[in-house]
Amino acid sequence: MFNLFKRIFMHQDPEAFIAYLSKLPSSIQVKWIRDGKFIIGWISADDNEFMTQGKNAEEFIEMVNDAVYTAYEIPDNYVTVINKYKAYKPPIEEMKKLKDGSVSKANFNAKKEVAIA
Repeated sequence: MFNLFKRIFMHQDPEAFIAYLSKLPSSIQVKWIRDGKFIIGWISADDNEFMTQGKNAEEFIEMVNDAVYTAYEIPDNYVTVINKYKAYKPPIEEMKKLKDGSVSKANFNAKKEVAIA
């Protein structure tokens, strides 16, 4: 276990990692629409609102996470570790809607995955 922790944080300060992780909102709300080849989303987190897009469900979730990390100014070397776990994932039913091309719009709430701490 210690070796895994050491490998993950080799270039990061564990205390800084926890501080950056704590900086992220506990939950986000995402409204999205399907527009041709893209899924376009509006993200609300705390008092922040921003947009992102992706070509498919997986890319969209990746871009949602990236938008949150960027909005909360998480440094790239810490994003690399946090992103391995995708801090924000939609519930299974909502992910099915994202993958279903016949669903034109929906929304979901995602809570920060505490397992990454």
